[in-house]
Amino acid sequence: MPDVLLHSCCAPCSIMPIRLLRKNKREVSVFYYNPNIQPEAEYQRRRAVAQDYFAQIGVSLVDVGLAYNSEKWQTQVGCFGGPYPLIESASDYRQNHRQRMKRCEACYHLRLYELARVAAERGFSTITSTLLVSPYQFNGRIQEVLCQSAQAYGVQAYPKDWREHYQAATQTAREMSMYRQNYCGCAYSREEADMERAARKEQRHNVRRSYLSIDNTSALLAAHKESKILKEEPTTTVAPKASAIPRGRALVKEKHRLGKDLTC
Repeated sequence: MPDVLLHSCCAPCSIMPIRLLRKNKREVSVFYYNPNIQPEAEYQRRRAVAQDYFAQIGVSLVDVGLAYNSEKWQTQVGCFGGPYPLIESASDYRQNHRQRMKRCEACYHLRLYELARVAAERGFSTITSTLLVSPYQFNGRIQEVLCQSAQAYGVQAYPKDWREHYQAATQTAREMSMYRQNYCGCAYSREEADMERAARKEQRHNVRRSYLSIDNTSALLAAHKESKILKEEPTTTVAPKASAIPRGRALVKEKHRLGKDLTC
């Protein structure tokens, strides 16, 4: 009997869940359903990379004949709008966080309910998702929707939090020269990722400028202080210590060494 049906958002995020499930003696098949990805060329690229990886490691891909169609996503999810960049220093951070969470939750609902439907139809006992790997997703919402969809279709949910394995997955993907996208999938997420990267870059530049300004000020103050000390303090000659002047037998030896008279 089929065991676990894993929803895959992309190949890099599938690496560690498949490894860990197999380590726990679970039989894994993959379901690739991501109508959120835009444009279609990006969707096809991610799907092709995922198919190649699954074939390489011997994992079956469950294909139910769903062609790329973003219209359903646009109707059920795109209506929440965007972009909602999460920039902590911005005044609209909290509002954007709420709005983005609503949109992402609707997206999870669309994909994970389809996962549960296919799992029940194909006889799988358990469902889970690679979305639970990314630290950039709303993990708690994914777990909730996964459990709700599993209950709705009479299968079990495996809402495992895999975020601690994100770095290992990223490193493995780099070593394999695997394509890694730099945004979640939809056009809004792409805009948000670009805006957030630009904000972080600007923040780094501001910090660097601030440090350079502090360093220059400190250097000028130090140079001014040093020049003032040199100007104000007189040069003094340090007299030799009495113990350094030869006397007695030491004086005789010193006379012999130098070949001339020394006086105390």
